Amino acid sequence: MTRIEPFRGMRYNAEAVGSIADVISPPYDVISPEAQQELYDCHPANFVRLEYGKHGGGKDRYASARRLMNAWLEDGTLIEENSPAFYVYEQTFKLPEAEQMERRRLTAFAAIQLEPWGNGVYPHERTLAAPKADRMRLMEACRANLSPILGVAQDPHGIFNNALRETADASEPAVDAVDALGQRHRLWVVHKPSETERIQHAFDGAGVTIADGHHRYETALAYRSRHPNGAADFALIGLTSSGAEDLVILPIHRLVSGVASERLSTLAENLKQSFHIRRRRLDKKLTDEKVDFSLYMGGEELLDAELRGDAAGALADLPPALAELSVSKLHAVLLRETLHIDTNKEAGQRQVSYTPRRAEALDKVRGGEAQLAALTRPMPMSTVEKTARAGCAMPQKSTYFYPKLASGLVALRLF
Repeated sequence: MTRIEPFRGMRYNAEAVGSIADVISPPYDVISPEAQQELYDCHPANFVRLEYGKHGGGKDRYASARRLMNAWLEDGTLIEENSPAFYVYEQTFKLPEAEQMERRRLTAFAAIQLEPWGNGVYPHERTLAAPKADRMRLMEACRANLSPILGVAQDPHGIFNNALRETADASEPAVDAVDALGQRHRLWVVHKPSETERIQHAFDGAGVTIADGHHRYETALAYRSRHPNGAADFALIGLTSSGAEDLVILPIHRLVSGVASERLSTLAENLKQSFHIRRRRLDKKLTDEKVDFSLYMGGEELLDAELRGDAAGALADLPPALAELSVSKLHAVLLRETLHIDTNKEAGQRQVSYTPRRAEALDKVRGGEAQLAALTRPMPMSTVEKTARAGCAMPQKSTYFYPKLASGLVALRLF
């Protein structure tokens, strides 16, 4: 059974840094080099300097992060909570490329007791070795979880979500900041035993599907095996409710390059061997739910692809929970079988990039940065939970939980 505990969080001292909006950052894995520099320039104490510091100058960026974190704790830039707390976090946001309605997602930052996969905690995507090695070096240097995992607590009746809402409604937040993207971040520090017990009771050992941060969770498991000191039994997680209305999962589109020109020129015809193909104008909305993905290779048309029943043999080596997913059909049939791109191998990974933004995918094809875009469809949380509980890992970047949790609101020291 999964267990969560309040913890003594490490967070910014607003009196020392000024606006919290200037010091928080996105998670490391969505920060481009340009965004990294912008965050560096935004504030001398921006969290990116710890979470995703710059290379260069012969400096060990992991050792630099440790020295900087210790210096900020010493001079009061960072403070550590006097007593254990849960941290209720509300993000107010609008969807990219969609309606302008404001949405609010509630999350509780907690220390979750580490469990092996399948023992109350379930992954839904594969991981890669390089990001885990990077996160391990940072954890070893700083002895801290600097940024949170995002987990979705199984909460079909909304009990956990209601407990977070009631807690937030009962008092003023300790942090209220609007970032450069217009997202509002509010954070409540929950100390009182009666309130922390209410949150724990509402969670009550719910199963947790890892939504974002698979690498961080696996790294925490590996770190615990190296440091069996008790503190490493827990990891920093942001828990949101599976029953929350504003739990948003965006599709992640695939951008493909490095395909031989002769293979690309015959792609549309070759796809008919495995897919029902229908042409659709670019400005016409997709209404057919049977379509697995849509291909864009330039011009004003899309090719909507639905896998033929007699072509399912390419998925025969997959468990049923995976074989039924459109993203599996895309990777197994379009990429691996038709284009000879295996994203489980390093060479194949170099040929495929990802974006949750449809307009960006189309523009990259038009501009020649990619040869084609495979536009995917959003996946409901129920499908993510079903696949995870079946013990299956989807292809990497099958989901994009939006928005990302901010880094720098609270961190967990491991000693």
